[in-house]
Amino acid sequence: MSEPGLEPLTAAERAVIEEEEELLRRLLVRLTELRTTRQLRGDATLRIQELREDAASAREEDLPAILNQLHGVWSIEDRGRGQVALPEPRSPYFAHFRLREGERERDYLLGHASFLDSATGLRVLDWRNAPLSQLYYRYREGDPYEIDLPRGRVEGRIEARRAVVIVEGELRVVATPGGRFERTPGGWTRRGEEGLPFLGGGSGTAERGLGVGVGRVGRVRLDVSALLDPVQFELINRSGDGPLLVLGSAGSGKTTVALHRLAALYQQDPETFGQKRLSVVVPERGLSRLVTRLLEPLGLGQVEVRTFTELAQAELARVSPGLPRVVRDDSPPLVAQLKRHRALRDLLPSYRRSSGAGAGSRRKIETLRRELLTDRSFLRAVVERAAGQVRESAVEETVRRTLRQMAQGAEAEHRGVDAERLTTLDGRQLDADTPEDLAQTLDAEDLPILLELHRLSAGGQPLQRRAHLVIDEAQDLCALEFSALRQMLGKEPSVTVAGDDVQRTGEGDFDGWDAALETLGAVDAPRHTLAISYRCPLPIARLAHQVLGGLAPGPAPTTGHLGAPVGWQRYPHFGAQVLAVQDALADLIAREPQASVGVLTRNAGAALRWAGALEHLPEARLVNRGDFSFEPGVDICEVAEAKGLEFDYVVLPDVDAVSYPVDDDSRRVLHVAITRAIHQLWLGNVGTTSALIRPWLESGGESLDTAGEPAVRSAFGAKG
Repeated sequence: MSEPGLEPLTAAERAVIEEEEELLRRLLVRLTELRTTRQLRGDATLRIQELREDAASAREEDLPAILNQLHGVWSIEDRGRGQVALPEPRSPYFAHFRLREGERERDYLLGHASFLDSATGLRVLDWRNAPLSQLYYRYREGDPYEIDLPRGRVEGRIEARRAVVIVEGELRVVATPGGRFERTPGGWTRRGEEGLPFLGGGSGTAERGLGVGVGRVGRVRLDVSALLDPVQFELINRSGDGPLLVLGSAGSGKTTVALHRLAALYQQDPETFGQKRLSVVVPERGLSRLVTRLLEPLGLGQVEVRTFTELAQAELARVSPGLPRVVRDDSPPLVAQLKRHRALRDLLPSYRRSSGAGAGSRRKIETLRRELLTDRSFLRAVVERAAGQVRESAVEETVRRTLRQMAQGAEAEHRGVDAERLTTLDGRQLDADTPEDLAQTLDAEDLPILLELHRLSAGGQPLQRRAHLVIDEAQDLCALEFSALRQMLGKEPSVTVAGDDVQRTGEGDFDGWDAALETLGAVDAPRHTLAISYRCPLPIARLAHQVLGGLAPGPAPTTGHLGAPVGWQRYPHFGAQVLAVQDALADLIAREPQASVGVLTRNAGAALRWAGALEHLPEARLVNRGDFSFEPGVDICEVAEAKGLEFDYVVLPDVDAVSYPVDDDSRRVLHVAITRAIHQLWLGNVGTTSALIRPWLESGGESLDTAGEPAVRSAFGAKG
């Protein structure tokens, strides 16, 4: 008996499932035999002999994969480890395709490690380097194909093309062009018409809209390597190891391409691109945690993933010990804007020379920072060069903050006094919530300034060089931050830069891609724009485009999956909104216990308020500093925390004129918030509705759902 609300399989569909289960069974049996009878651990010599025998009788299209395995086993033997890598039985592959050449058919499996076994005819190809793997990515099921091999051009047809999910050695999902099939407690069943997309990206997660359908007892995702589209696959495997700029809208696969490119470089040359020499830089800790998870199935679990602030702090601690360890992220907007502006970066070299701390100087960069950020004449020069982009009042505010940060705190002043006498009634530090709380701290915006001062100082210890650097969501970096990252790259920079100008959520100090590449020493980097977005259904994509107004990079989207309609509701007061949201979320979680929901607010204060309002909902949790669990439930956070992430459902409760006024920054932030939704989006507000969505409301949503009804609906079933 199938799960309620899901479709049973036809005889033809059951045959597909049986075929896939038998293929998996055969592979697992063979892997068990190899491990138990030959005890591969420590038996590299025997594996080399077997691979040589396979190579002698192999078809030419299989030779590259066999030789790749042989090279890997030789490397193992040379290093004296003696352990031969086989496909991991718990999840040995993620896709299956069948080729027909004349009257001959051959099955191939795609995974993260190659395994060709002549005794059984089983073939697992490493998706990154096996020549035949490109056929899976370039062609649809039923398409004729052609490929150049050493024996000449070979032609045939793609007989089958399927993505699978194998968990703990059990087949859980089979996705074909005709549908997606899942194993449930009651047996195999079809989940709607959404099958394997040819231009992949994303996967069906939450299948029902709010107020209809039934919940899911489990959720599994397809391996993203099975969902790369032909453009993404070509970009990953044909871009070499030099600089590359990857642009694209939300959900277009920028991060996927960047991380898979990293995996391809490591696979092709593990000596040059060793994991300890690779780094991924992201703007937020939540995205850092997600990227770490995404790298593990790619075999890159040791790659460094950090926010820029974390990376800069670690480098400064190494090259300039003694700096304050506490880094604050609460700079006043005026101060942050001045410190991050390109004008300050441009004037730093002249300041170093005029201060008498030029070539040959070994003065501590902390001393230089104090002098720099309290030098009113220099700061006024920055404001003047900024040509109206930085207010004059930022000068005095920056000086005041810097002096407070340079002061000795109460703890230092009372060093030697009995600790019990220094304890406040609430157990907090003496300086807490006072101006002295800033003492002996740095601002996050100070870190790239310090690194630039370090660069300009002669004789300093160089920053640690990376063999390859991935910079994701790069539109959130300023000129000084790009300059700091350049110090971490070699003379010929090997770097992947990924971003989207309209998704900026920072201080508006991004100088554009030309300037970024020039600073990185990569002015000639190839540029590729991923044109197709896979995350958002059409109603959400159209709303996101309309919100951007004149910032939109092109025409409104006209193609894509329809999905559920966008909901909107205006409430008379906050209490009414809380009750409606709480009831709707409780109902949703009861029906879809595995769903992920994001309640995204414009700022941290609003997130805290909503966390308190939803405290009686057990599944709700406030997210601070990127501490996402990535478990089912309701994450409440400000939009900036969710940068680069996605949720099955997104609730935006404060789309009002105060939170989102009509300015470019608000357009970008609201666009980012809207495009976090995979399945459905709900908007709500108390008071005056933001003018950014009024044109959309007045046009009836500008899109239709599957029933042909207007896409603007009450989010939670209420009227008004």
